Amino acid sequence: MKETKFNVLATPAKMDEIHAALKGYWEKDTWNIADPFFDEYRTEKWNCKHKVINFSQIKSGIKEEAKYFFAYRISNKTLRLQTAVNYGQGYGKVRSYPLAN
Repeated sequence: MKETKFNVLATPAKMDEIHAALKGYWEKDTWNIADPFFDEYRTEKWNCKHKVINFSQIKSGIKEEAKYFFAYRISNKTLRLQTAVNYGQGYGKVRSYPLAN
């Protein structure tokens, strides 16, 4: 069986938009949701044991797109912090996929 690979590239304009948006705290590869930076996005008392989203294990290019997705959705309040952290926990398992470093 032939394996099909897709190589989807963001346009230069989209990458410029992503890099412009990922300034300040959003630039970091590890986000600690307990940091005061996230206070304005926190709508409920934080009681989850996981408080970190670690993007460092994702290949460059994909990493910026993932951080942009989270930053955009969190800052527009269309993604709760708790949900973002839950999704982010899966990034530790990404190493086994071709998109990982």
